[in-house]
Amino acid sequence: MEPLPPEDELAGLASETTTFAHMAALLDLVGDGRPLTKKGHLRLADARALCEAIGRPDLFDPMIGDRVFRTKSAEEIEPVELLFRWTRAAGLLRVAKGRMHPTKRGTGFGTEPLEDWWRLFVTFVQKLDWPAWRDSWRGGPFWAFDLESLLPILLATMASARRAVSVGELGDATWRLIEQSFDTAFLTESQLEWWPGWVASTIWHAVLSPLADLGVFELSAIPIPREPTELEGEELRAAAITPFGRWAVLRYGLQTAKIWYPLEIDVPTA
Repeated sequence: MEPLPPEDELAGLASETTTFAHMAALLDLVGDGRPLTKKGHLRLADARALCEAIGRPDLFDPMIGDRVFRTKSAEEIEPVELLFRWTRAAGLLRVAKGRMHPTKRGTGFGTEPLEDWWRLFVTFVQKLDWPAWRDSWRGGPFWAFDLESLLPILLATMASARRAVSVGELGDATWRLIEQSFDTAFLTESQLEWWPGWVASTIWHAVLSPLADLGVFELSAIPIPREPTELEGEELRAAAITPFGRWAVLRYGLQTAKIWYPLEIDVPTA
């Protein structure tokens, strides 16, 4: 197991993470204040400017194949919506009378990189509810908010592992835990077969990927050889916790004075 980095190194790592840079870009865009739409979202012009500022202009009016899909709302752009919600939940932005304004904490963002980073981490784990919101447009799975409450257990599982953990393993183990909280007798046999896959997909997109951008995890996706008759192959997706992430999980456990037991998957522990 790699030793935990000293805090003076962590401050440098914090300011170099993707999420940290994107937060700074959004706050720079907001300036002293910007108007929002009537529904409380970023205006399209600001969403486009933010996509360009974070180096992802392709997110706006995305092209899939040879067809361009016009963006109708900033809410459609998942990374932009995540960034906006995360910034607000962390207390860096406030909304009043149809406008967004930086808070005192938002104005000083970046002056204390490690503490600013820590606030983003805790906000994601405790307040953001991103897994539930991300699937809300589809009506949301019945276990979405349960998954949110399991985030500390997922973090403990990753922190105890000495190897990369496949998202399939996490999905299966998480589903077994979710089943203990719900009566699944109403589900069909086919639903029972594909729910763990949906759980795994949500963990990958709504938990591991955002936290990887924060520097907590390193992700890998290895193509699985496909049969000649298949149009698309699958990927073996896995995640490994970084030394920075291990430090964060340890600090989170100490500050909350709680112990979370890892999921029961075949993972060697320290």
